Amino acid sequence: MRTLLMARLWERLSFIARLGVSTGLALVVAGAVMLYSSLKTDTLWHQERLAAQAKYELESLAPALAEQAVTGDFSTMEQILKGTVQRDNIAGLRYVSRQGAVLQAVSPPVVAHAPAWFVRASGLHAEQSGADLSVGGALYGTLNIQMTPMPAIDRTWESFRNHFMILALAVGLDFLGILLIIKAGLRSLGALNQGAERFGAGELATRIPVKGSPEVRDAITTFNGMADNIQSLLAQVYREKELAQVTLRSIGDAVITTDEQERVAYLNPVAESLTGWTTAQALGRPLSEVFSIVNEFTREPVESPVDKVLREGCIVGMTNHTVLIARSGREYAIEDSAAPIRERDGQILGVVLVFHDVSEKRKLTHQLSYQARHDALTGLINRSEFERRLEELIDSAANLQQHHALLYLDLDQFKVVNDTCGHSAGDELLRQLTAQIQGAVTESTTFARLGGDEFGVLLENCSLDQALRAATLLLDAARTFRFVWLDKTFTIGVSIGLVIITETSGNSASVLAAADTACYAAKDKGRNRVQVYSPDDREMAERRGEMRWVARITQAFEEQRFLLYYQPIVALRPATQEQEQHFEVLLRMLDEDNNLVLPGAFIPAAERYNMMVDIDRWVVRGALDWLKANAGRPVTCAINLSGRSVNDDRFLDFLMEQIKGADVPPHKICFEITETAAISNLAKASGFIKAIKSLGCRFSLDDFGSGMSSFAYLKNLPVDYLKIDGGFVQNMLNDPIDCAMAESINNIGHVLGIRTIAEFVENTAILEKLRAIGVDYVQGYGIARPGPLEDMAFESPEASRRQDVI
Repeated sequence: MRTLLMARLWERLSFIARLGVSTGLALVVAGAVMLYSSLKTDTLWHQERLAAQAKYELESLAPALAEQAVTGDFSTMEQILKGTVQRDNIAGLRYVSRQGAVLQAVSPPVVAHAPAWFVRASGLHAEQSGADLSVGGALYGTLNIQMTPMPAIDRTWESFRNHFMILALAVGLDFLGILLIIKAGLRSLGALNQGAERFGAGELATRIPVKGSPEVRDAITTFNGMADNIQSLLAQVYREKELAQVTLRSIGDAVITTDEQERVAYLNPVAESLTGWTTAQALGRPLSEVFSIVNEFTREPVESPVDKVLREGCIVGMTNHTVLIARSGREYAIEDSAAPIRERDGQILGVVLVFHDVSEKRKLTHQLSYQARHDALTGLINRSEFERRLEELIDSAANLQQHHALLYLDLDQFKVVNDTCGHSAGDELLRQLTAQIQGAVTESTTFARLGGDEFGVLLENCSLDQALRAATLLLDAARTFRFVWLDKTFTIGVSIGLVIITETSGNSASVLAAADTACYAAKDKGRNRVQVYSPDDREMAERRGEMRWVARITQAFEEQRFLLYYQPIVALRPATQEQEQHFEVLLRMLDEDNNLVLPGAFIPAAERYNMMVDIDRWVVRGALDWLKANAGRPVTCAINLSGRSVNDDRFLDFLMEQIKGADVPPHKICFEITETAAISNLAKASGFIKAIKSLGCRFSLDDFGSGMSSFAYLKNLPVDYLKIDGGFVQNMLNDPIDCAMAESINNIGHVLGIRTIAEFVENTAILEKLRAIGVDYVQGYGIARPGPLEDMAFESPEASRRQDVI
């Protein structure tokens, strides 16, 4: 206990006090040792001197006493003893004669001037000695002397006191000198201590003057250097901290940092704005209180990414569809990530959470997702979403043996509205009719716009009878609909193809193809009706074949398997023989095995499924490229155009752009359209022809005579050539009517100033008959068979004129 108290007392002492106590104790101990040593030396010396004095006194006194002892003069002997005992260091003398007589003398007691403790400490004691008195060999008695130590003790004390005073003075001066030296040294250490305290208090510019002992100067220099380094490091840390703070305040993402207990440590301004908490308000609060997140669909709380970081020690991202609920109750769609903040040893100190507001992005994503699945005009689901749902029904039919139905709807008379009133009227018609039909379907029914004026309906778990009833309701809804645009009222019908989806239906493409086939069959049978698809129906089989051709045509486009052929058109009369070669460009296709396919095999399918415009564009580009590559050749190139292309305003723009950009003389180009295509929309065809002829191109009317009203329409079409329908030409030798028709067409053409061309000329007899009736040009296998355009040989005008002898 005492040791513990002494240790605590020692801890409370200052450095100087400790140093003073230690130095004082050391000097005191050293002085005490020195005094003790001196005392022992003096004591030993005095003790030895007492013994020597006792011997000396005996030797001096014995002769005097011996003479008296022989005579027996005891009185004199007593006087001698009493005279001798008066000396200061003799305590007593005693003589014992041979007969036993005793003489003694005792000095008065001597009191020492030294303190009693010193008397005891000195160790000096009385010294006794004795000697026999013999004369002539005879013993006359014994003499004893006792020496007192008091005078020696006093002298020793005096010496000790003097030594102590001198030693005390020396120790005091030494102690004082040491303290002065230490204090002088500690003054610099005090300055160092004060400087350290000021530096620790934040006065980073504190520096200490270098003075004092070398050791102190070294310490001060070290401190100043350390202070410079610390100030530099702190300045760097401050700059980095400021940079980090500015960065965190400036970035667009919200940042929250927490400690290892998920208590909030910091929020940047963006985080404060999104959460509704300031850093001061949120500091030390649980993260879950400040950062409240839920799933946007289920509204269930979402695990905090900080929990996962602390649990797994890795960077994590938030799950999708997360919503932050701010302090005000406002909600933000967010995306985030969290990462651990680690010590150098890898221990996690906390977590940094970074997130940003993606409300607009998610809203846009939802909109894009909606738009990707819905038709912009009608709001119905689009073809891709319809096909996805159709695949699901096909899977359920295959796996669960369920039956479903697909209705494929194609509007009747929609083109009339578009052509008569414009596309805006057509769009409004689709919107209104969609609303009308939606009223006839249930909520569980999938109703989609597949493109243009085509719609699809999916009926789940539906039998054929139920599907027919549903289709009839749709027919009735369309039949009762009246579309009014400005001063016009239109009745719109709908043709419906119905397919039952079973486990053997195949994929979505085959089901849609079957429904499309049935729909076109409904149109062919009078429109505004329902046609149930049957794979055993011959008409259905033909249409399926056409649809397969659609896929083959598309693949041929992709694999560049279309070819351009040519067939010469030869002049018969010298008056019509021109200084150029006249030929018609023909289209061929290579099948998958590189076999040549004639257009009669695939053009009907292309016409039925609206592929002719793309085919015509390809032919026009190819023909114009050939003309440009053979710019020096004197030729007239006839290019066929389909009725769909003639009625397509965009195709006219395309054609005029191609002609203007081809760098080919327009008079070398002659476009051919069929009579049927021309009279189906006479105004459109007439405008088309005039627009092309305004560029300098020529025009030919193909298959003329196939329509009974051809002559009435002909005067409204500004064409350059009439092609007599090959049906008349082939049979003109055997059928007088066909011959008369060919001759009348030739005559009317000449009356109107139009040159005539007879096609399907297969032999010399037909050729001579045509020459006889005055036809201008002939074309057919009897003249020349078609060949690849790239292989067409150039013929001189003379060789061209010699064709009239064929």
